[in-house]
Amino acid sequence: MPGIDISLTSVIAGEIGDPNAFDGPRKLMGCAGMDPTKSESGETVRSGGHMLKRGPGALRWTLM
Repeated sequence: MPGIDISLTSVIAGEIGDPNAFDGPRKLMGCAGMDPTKSESGETVRSGGHMLKRGPGALRWTLM
């Protein structure tokens, strides 16, 4: 991928392991903690909040 050098590739590969373990990009982003929060209260559902920031920080930093 353009803009990703060997050091960033090494971090990504080391953190995610087998890329085939993920069903798609959304699953990978969820693993990295880059999926938006969703809050539910009764029948109201709000989404589009801040990132959950769970998962490996190094992977999140590298993907950003």
